[in-house]
Amino acid sequence: MTGMGKETRTKFGIALLLALLVGVLSSLPLAAQVDQDTLNKLLQRIDQLEKQVNDLKQQAVDAKAAQAKQPAAPPANQFYASAKSRIEFYGYAKLDMAYDTGRVYPGNYALYVSPMPLNDNDNSQYNMTANQTRLGMNFTAVDTGDVKVTGKLEFDLYGNGTANNKAAPLWRHYYMQVYWPKHDFAILAGQTSDIISPLVAPTINYTVQWQQGNIGYRHPQLRLDKGWKLGDNSRFDWQVGFVWGAGHSYTNLSGTYNSAVTAYAPTVQTRVGFTFPGADNRKVNLGLSYHYGRETFLPGLPNEKSIRLSTFSYNFDASVPLGKNWTFQGEYYYGADLDQFFGGSNQAVNLKMEKGTVASGGWAAVTYQATPKLVFNLGGGADSPQLGDLDTGARGNNSNVFLNGWYTIAKQTQVGLEVSRLVTGYVDKDTVKAMRYQLSFMYTF
Repeated sequence: MTGMGKETRTKFGIALLLALLVGVLSSLPLAAQVDQDTLNKLLQRIDQLEKQVNDLKQQAVDAKAAQAKQPAAPPANQFYASAKSRIEFYGYAKLDMAYDTGRVYPGNYALYVSPMPLNDNDNSQYNMTANQTRLGMNFTAVDTGDVKVTGKLEFDLYGNGTANNKAAPLWRHYYMQVYWPKHDFAILAGQTSDIISPLVAPTINYTVQWQQGNIGYRHPQLRLDKGWKLGDNSRFDWQVGFVWGAGHSYTNLSGTYNSAVTAYAPTVQTRVGFTFPGADNRKVNLGLSYHYGRETFLPGLPNEKSIRLSTFSYNFDASVPLGKNWTFQGEYYYGADLDQFFGGSNQAVNLKMEKGTVASGGWAAVTYQATPKLVFNLGGGADSPQLGDLDTGARGNNSNVFLNGWYTIAKQTQVGLEVSRLVTGYVDKDTVKAMRYQLSFMYTF
């Protein structure tokens, strides 16, 4: 009788009592029995009660079957929207405090060291912000087994630049993806990370070695992903995307334009990756990637010509386990006109020379999981634009070396400390240096 309500159980009990009473009466001697009419009425009533009992039993069976068909309650960080999409929240709250011995730009995070001012005394600075706090939502709209439709929406609070107490959303990811598991094929449409150089340097500093050897940002794109299994533990992946090239805003006598818009075509990015077992049966990931795009700077006068420049990069990425607790990862690039990917010290084009700034760079890091609660990262990287492509005073070589550690003080709660050394060169000017000491607190969910 599992699944029957209190009222149902009460009716069923009464029916049993009446049936028992009729049975007792029918066993009495004939003289003690009631008249024939009364007996017929009681027997008719018994038939009705038996029918009601059978109906109640069937209702209980139907209710139990309906309850089994209902979806399980979602976890605490999920709920079902009215459109029947499952939504899972994730993110973290993070506070960063940093002391710099030089004029690190922009301050809340470190891209490079600004040139020494005329008053070169007391150039240290202190910054504190919670703007890296991040919130994201993963959507699952359809999952039939044959096709899966998902989406992502994610932002942090750097949308208002580095204003500490006037945070605004900076939308990082917003896209939909359709995936066919049987074919290991997916189509992604929206904004997300670039295909090229996909690894993330393990810094506590917000900008993960950008302008210091790591290239790749986030752009709107239409992307195709295809994978092939090579045995039980290895696979080959290929990605290609048609990506918005951010370009450069420029003004001439005819108006204000964007060089990516006037190029009339998207940037193309592609990557091939190979995954196979490594040390301690952990995954080795190797990849080669490439991008190519055009920028067009229109003339201001009819007798002038357009300037057409190329942005491109060749890239290599590797993530290699060195044992149970050690991991090496790094990337290298060579290309031109890479500011939209935070490469080449953010030097882009020289319109006087009519060329994009050629640059190379890379980064590498080793991670050591000392205990389940303690992890260390040691690494560094550098951007090296060709100085001959730059004007006097332009930012040139830019590098950073870092050592950090995270300690888990409670469930989902960490404290981190990072020490880094930044060195930034300028064409025909003094090289400037700074030490940075950053303390961070983070709660993830």
